[in-house]
Amino acid sequence: MSANADPQASPVVLLGVDWGTSNLRVHQIDASGAIVDSRHSACGILKVPAKGFASIFEEQAGDWLRERPTVPVVACGMVGARQGWVEVPYVLCPVSIADLARALCPVDLGNGRHMHLVSGAAWRGGGDLADVIRGEESTIVGALRGTLDEGLVCLPGTHTKWAWVADGAVQRFRTAMTGEVYQALLEHSILGRMAMHDAAFDEHAFARGVRRAATTGGLLHHLFSVRALRLFDELSEQQVPSYLSGLLTAADVLSMRSSNELEGALTLVGAGATGNAYAQAFTELDVPFTRLDSDTAVACGLHAISRAAGLI
Repeated sequence: MSANADPQASPVVLLGVDWGTSNLRVHQIDASGAIVDSRHSACGILKVPAKGFASIFEEQAGDWLRERPTVPVVACGMVGARQGWVEVPYVLCPVSIADLARALCPVDLGNGRHMHLVSGAAWRGGGDLADVIRGEESTIVGALRGTLDEGLVCLPGTHTKWAWVADGAVQRFRTAMTGEVYQALLEHSILGRMAMHDAAFDEHAFARGVRRAATTGGLLHHLFSVRALRLFDELSEQQVPSYLSGLLTAADVLSMRSSNELEGALTLVGAGATGNAYAQAFTELDVPFTRLDSDTAVACGLHAISRAAGLI
């Protein structure tokens, strides 16, 4: 948790909240959409007791609320899910900033103060084609600087999101369970028994996995190469997690490229191990991209939505 910003010196116009499954982030945001000060904690919605959202938020940001009694509070993420504070219905694609602004849902913080929850977004194609995002819609808006000009945004994570934007709206998106499948294979498959789970990231092993994924055979075949290479002592137990990550990350990127969906400007949003993995895979596979910090994108997105709603 960072130190408090000086309320007199900071031109803060918004308290932006990114409240996900595992973490809670609160940002003081200025008139340009930039972050003035932030607080991060591990108080994600899974750690909030029943009817405890108001008290948890008071613990994390009550002093900021009192210091800035007229500044609006806008939140995105799983706080608006069925397991969150209040369930906010998804907005169906194509989704514009104006659509998100109109769908804001107020919840009572007490003392006449409200937190406005951003809805998630849903996409339905033909037949069984369906997908949802919650929280990423604000990040996408911010990644494209609040304009939703044409572009492709990749948000790596446990469930990696790819979003296509054109004509001022998020047109569609796709989820890849890259991170979750990686964890499942390490924890519940024979491949995990051959791995040192806490091994440091090995850049060369990851690149080797990326290169293997780019050959013929398909992902299900390539995954068994983890076992075969270990049996031949050509892959160490320390290298297995990074090699496996390379296989899965590259498989996701290559599936996009094979369907000609990597054309045009690509923005990668995210830090940490998963963000770095996608960045390395893009580089290894000669996919041009620009990269943006996730907190920066969320803050910019919440600012744009709040402005469209007339809150700032």
